[in-house]
Amino acid sequence: MAAQEEKYLVVFDFDHSLVDANTDTWVTKLGDVALHKLQAEWEGCWTDLMDVILSTLHKSGVSEDQLLQHMVSIPFDEDMKSSCRLLSSHKSVEAVILSDSNSWFINSILTHTGLDDVFTEIVTNPADMHADGRLSVKRFHGHTCYVCPPNLCKGSVLEGMMKRVQPTKVVYIGDGGGDVCPSLKLRPQDTLLAREGYKLSKHLKKWPRSQSDCDEKKKEPFIAELIHWSAGRDVLKYFQTLL
Repeated sequence: MAAQEEKYLVVFDFDHSLVDANTDTWVTKLGDVALHKLQAEWEGCWTDLMDVILSTLHKSGVSEDQLLQHMVSIPFDEDMKSSCRLLSSHKSVEAVILSDSNSWFINSILTHTGLDDVFTEIVTNPADMHADGRLSVKRFHGHTCYVCPPNLCKGSVLEGMMKRVQPTKVVYIGDGGGDVCPSLKLRPQDTLLAREGYKLSKHLKKWPRSQSDCDEKKKEPFIAELIHWSAGRDVLKYFQTLL
């Protein structure tokens, strides 16, 4: 019997993973001190806050073009771009984005960098640019996950992707607390690239690696391969070795 052909599902978080900054805090650079104060003191769902911030920026006179030019100036590591191009050159790879950012930010940045044809799917909070130049954003969905923020359960979305693609291996690249849940859905043959010094890496260093060590707060073990990365060159080197 012939060996099973490799099929990779590569999943990128966006903020501080694919791009080298947080899109939601990057956009606030267009605002004033009051906007930064609002962001620092907000206690509700972050996505709801971003809708308020985007509306506030519009009311203050920030145009669609100003918003676009600012967002496409976000830091984007050249080695991370090279990783994207490498992945798109392999038919055995399906690359997707799973992010707590929003569709307008992500699509604008990918189009500007010429990477809009790399990813077969982008799952994120939906955003609409209205005729008057106001950008609005809403939660991707509601859920009951005990780990994820209220706007998006990345774990349930990843499970759906894995069922659809049926990959022999999943590679997940992330950094934040919202990436913990999908990390727990990975299998022993899968790999998590967790950014060193960020919440995901810190959480998983203390996370149970077997079901017998789990408790009410940490109900699922992390069983995949864990690799820490610091910069785009680390991710590129990993994919050059893998592929």
